Amino acid sequence: MVLGGTTCSIEEEAVAFYPILVPVFLALGYDAIVCVGAIFLASSMGTAFSTINPFSVVIASNAAGIQFTEGIGFRALGLVFRGNLRNSISLLVL
Repeated sequence: MVLGGTTCSIEEEAVAFYPILVPVFLALGYDAIVCVGAIFLASSMGTAFSTINPFSVVIASNAAGIQFTEGIGFRALGLVFRGNLRNSISLLVL
């Protein structure tokens, strides 16, 4: 989900994953809200730290008059750090 969010902003399209993953999470003994949080937070993290998303990064960079590759290291580092932090917090809560 994070990779989908960072490449093509899959945040809105993540709705399709709920009917698929909620039964899986329930079968594993988790609550339904954990599934919602996992899907929504992963896609939101990917969208927030978009690396090559043509809708947010490329268009905004062109409007600002800079190359879209400027700051890609920071965005990639933030994506990895925040994604791991989100996973760690999810494990602590459970």
